[in-house]
Amino acid sequence: SGYVADRPADVGEFISTSMKVATIVRTNPLRVRIDIPEQSISTIHPGQSVSVSASSYPDRNFAGRVTRISPNVSAQSRTLIVEAEVENGENLLKPGQFATIRVLLPESTPAILVPARSVKTDGTTSRVFVIKDGIAQERLVATGQADGDLIEIKGNVTADELIATSNVEQLADGVPVRQ
Repeated sequence: SGYVADRPADVGEFISTSMKVATIVRTNPLRVRIDIPEQSISTIHPGQSVSVSASSYPDRNFAGRVTRISPNVSAQSRTLIVEAEVENGENLLKPGQFATIRVLLPESTPAILVPARSVKTDGTTSRVFVIKDGIAQERLVATGQADGDLIEIKGNVTADELIATSNVEQLADGVPVRQ
């Protein structure tokens, strides 16, 4: 079942076989499309819980589950398209509406988060610069999940080390820096 969202043909009008006469939308459950960044692909699984919020209902979260994962990554956006079905029994969410979707991870592990601007990426190699005794030390890292302007880094870096956050493009291993 669903709702008639658009009816471009009028009663009594002659139509051809290729003419659209109505658009029917299903609102419960509502299917949402999520673009997952390439570095987070390994954390997404069918059946995983999602939480959906919309600016029209700022105090509400709508629960859903991942139902489909695209077999390929978009070359242009470097994202994976994932679909989830969200319970919308009160029909508050509307098809085409913008929403914020959080994919809930099964367990949280301690992570080092740094400003995304502090990670220098060339092709498939990511690096950060640790500042030690006024000298930049290059450290190769793997990037993990992103949260706003922060990104998780994994590798030979500890949480108590000072990471360069500005002029990263001009830095190289062994270059003196001012703090």
